[in-house]
Formats: sequence, C-alpha cells, structure tokens
Amino acid sequence: SSQSGARPGGLLYLHFTLGDSSSPTDEDGLLSEFIRELQELANGLIGDGDALAQIDRGLAILSGSAVASELLTLAGRLQRTIRHHYFSHQGEEIRLRSSIGICLFDEDINSADQMIDRASSTAVEALKGGGDRILIHDADQHLGGEQDNNNIIHHLLDSAIRENDFQVIFPPLIARLESDEET
Repeated sequence: SSQSGARPGGLLYLHFTLGDSSSPTDEDGLLSEFIRELQELANGLIGDGDALAQIDRGLAILSGSAVASELLTLAGRLQRTIRHHYFSHQGEEIRLRSSIGICLFDEDINSADQMIDRASSTAVEALKGGGDRILIHDADQHLGGEQDNNNIIHHLLDSAIRENDFQVIFPPLIARLESDEET
C-alpha cells in the first residue's frame, strides 16, 4: 500500500538553450548566471507540494500530480513564461528557449536517478526536435509516439485557450491566399 504523497506523480526536466544565435558564445556560463532567475520564475508557477531543484544545466520539478494533462499544462505555462522573459547580461537582453521532458512515475522505476535520467533524456530529445518542445517519456516506447504528441498539442491548446495566451497566425495566411487568387 502506498502512503499519500510518498510516491511522486511526475518529474519535469527543463533544458535551456540561448534563444538568439547572435548571443554570446559562453552558453554554459550564461545559463549558470541565469539559473537563480529561472528558479524564481519556476517557483512562481509550481504547486505548493512540488519541489524544484537545479540539476546540471537544467531545472527539475518533482510534482505530486500523476495526471499527464496537469503536468502538460504546467510545462506549457513554464515554457511560455520563459519564452516571454528577457534575461539581462552586460546590458543586452537575452532570451532563453526551453525543452521540457516529462516522466510519469511507474512501477519499474527503481531510483530517483532513473526517473531523472528518463525526464532528462526526454528533454534532450525535445531539444533535438528543434527545441521549445514538450515530450512525455513513455515507458513502453521510451518516447511518446505520434498519438502522444497529438495529445500534447491538444492539452497545450486547451491550456492556451483557458489562459488566453496564444497568437493566431492563420488569418494572415488566408488573407495572402485570397490576394494571390485575385492576381
């Protein structure tokens, strides 16, 4: 029998990269300089029972929630907050990008290191896919498949609509198509 709160629901691992290719080349130095500010941003968004820690170049959030949609919503809020935040370095404003890996607790996880490795490797896969992505580790497939990604998109869109935090990019495309047809 499990005790309430004794078993984590999920772990989010946030991997950061510089958002601008013209930014200074000492990415590791800048990320370590910004880590405290990143922790403050994350602390403002996580739940009271969640734990936040710095691990290597990233942040890990241990959540009591075992509901994938809640973790996706949290990951989406974290990503939007980081995307819209400017960090200051020597008078320059620098944006960061985040790739987030989520690992839900399952029975075959034997250690904290194993859970961290799963979430971290999933964040790296999200980064390889172009960054600014959120992926969920799937114990059966190691990484979420196309259906999981469709579910992620669905939950992120729901979250964006609830929080009114998205931009509509399609009307200009439609307007351009209409103007192309007129010529």
